[in-house]
Order: sequence, then C-alpha cells, then structure tokens
Amino acid sequence: MTLSEWWKNGITSEERDFLADNYTIYSSNGPITPLREGKRIDDLFDELGYLFLGGLLTTGCKLSGSLVKNESVCFRSIMETLSSPVAKHFYYQSEIQSFYKWRESGFLEDAIDACKKQIALGPLAIHDFMLNGSMRSGDIQRWTKIADELKPLTKGNDNIARLMQEKYQDALQQIERAKQGPLVDASRFLGPEHVGYKQLCIILEKQGNYDEAITLARQAMEEHWNGDWDKRIEKLKKKIEKK
Repeated sequence: MTLSEWWKNGITSEERDFLADNYTIYSSNGPITPLREGKRIDDLFDELGYLFLGGLLTTGCKLSGSLVKNESVCFRSIMETLSSPVAKHFYYQSEIQSFYKWRESGFLEDAIDACKKQIALGPLAIHDFMLNGSMRSGDIQRWTKIADELKPLTKGNDNIARLMQEKYQDALQQIERAKQGPLVDASRFLGPEHVGYKQLCIILEKQGNYDEAITLARQAMEEHWNGDWDKRIEKLKKKIEKK
C-alpha cells in the first residue's frame, strides 16, 4: 500500500481529519504542518512522491491505538524500503512509545513487536550512529581548512599554480579518506538511549522473566547503547535471588 492509497482507503474520515489538522510530516523540502496547509493532500502526495516519515505521525497520537496500528501497516513498508537504519531506528522508537501508551487497550503485543523490530536493527543502527557522530571530525576540519586556503592559489598556469592544484586535490582526497576512515575510539563509543531495549527489559521484568531481561540488557551493553544497564542487571539479579 502506498502512502497516498493508505491516506484515501486505510483510515477512517475521522482519523484522516485528525491527522490532517494536528500532525507534521517532513519531506525532502522541509516540514509541512499542518497537513492541510497550502495544498490538497492528494496533490501533496503526487508532488513529493514519498515523504520521510520517521514516526512523526505516530508519536503521541491521542486519537486511538488503532490509528497507530493502521499507520504502522503502511509506514513500516515504506520505512523498510526507503530509509536508513537510523531512520528506521527512530521510526520504531515512535511506534514503541505510542503502542506502549495504549498497552491497557490491547496493544502491549504491538509494543513488544516494535521493540523487537528496533532491537533487530541494533548493529546496523549503532554503526550508522558511530559514522555520523564519531568519525574523524578533527581530520575533516583540518583538511577542509587547508583546502580552503589552497583553493585561491590554484588559479593560473605557472608551476606554482600547478603545485597548488596538486596539493588542493590531495587535501580533497584526505577529506574523503577521513570521512570513510576508522572511528575515533569506537570501542568507547556510546549510542543514544535505546528505547526498544529499555522498554522490553521493563516489560520482561514486569512479567517476571528476569533471566531474559538480563540477557537483553547485556546485549544492549555489547552493542554500545547508552543506559544504566549495569544497575538494571544488578536489580534483576537480586530479584532472582529473592525467588
């Protein structure tokens, strides 16, 4: 189902009106908020082709858990096809937060499923976070400054200009190498808090599945996600001892 088809046929008119009046969608051209502003919805979909969804429609949805689930049917297929691991990571995070809010209305299993989806992306997502946040930024800045200083000196056909042109091209290559190079202290890198790991640990703890929760917390630590995993593990161990 495409986004346009979902908008026309996948939700009720009440749900459509609620989303159109209250939610922001982000496209490659920036935010469109509210959805009704400026253009008809169908024209908007036709013009943009696809919208970057990132879970922005699901987060904090106040209408009903069923609307979140309806969105999920369409949005998951779009995110899986078109988005990066980090975009998927944040999309499933929004599903977790929304479904868990409606857990008392029959959506706990949907929250668990969203947690597992986000957790499955863990190794790919943490790698992307490392590349985006911990690449050799010092080297990039240094070689960018050198390239900027060399560029004005490359004008002309004399030997000095040709030498400066070579050095300028070398600086550009160094920038590209730095972008693709080894991470700064990758072994100590910590990604952001992982909502999927944390929420599923909480759910498992409430269900009395302490061993499974410990295994999950250790996995989060091994993948370098930020969180109080040591404290959580110790707390779970004490609960096992009291059984």
